[in-house]
Amino acid sequence: MNTILTVSGLTKTYATGLQALKGVDLEIRKGEIFALLGPNGAGKTTLINIVCGIVTPSSGSVRAEGLDIARDYRAVRLCYFARGGHCRLHRRRYRRCLGLLRGARAEIG
Repeated sequence: MNTILTVSGLTKTYATGLQALKGVDLEIRKGEIFALLGPNGAGKTTLINIVCGIVTPSSGSVRAEGLDIARDYRAVRLCYFARGGHCRLHRRRYRRCLGLLRGARAEIG
């Protein structure tokens, strides 16, 4: 199966000194079902926010279908939308996402 998401050596330390992620390695292949489980404060939301490009990691990398989400962020987003990812978004959010892809400044919310 093809690997659709690869997380390698991901760490996140906030300015307060809180280390939310400590060397996370993860590989998800096409067709797999995956769940993040853990107690409050375990770093689940931080990991998702980094994968989505909302939070910048302190170190490590995230690759979506072989593309680095930090370096190739436009290509990653275009891949997602080309595969129908927009179908999961409310119409207003979809328009905001398209604006971001076209270079407009907007917040997705």
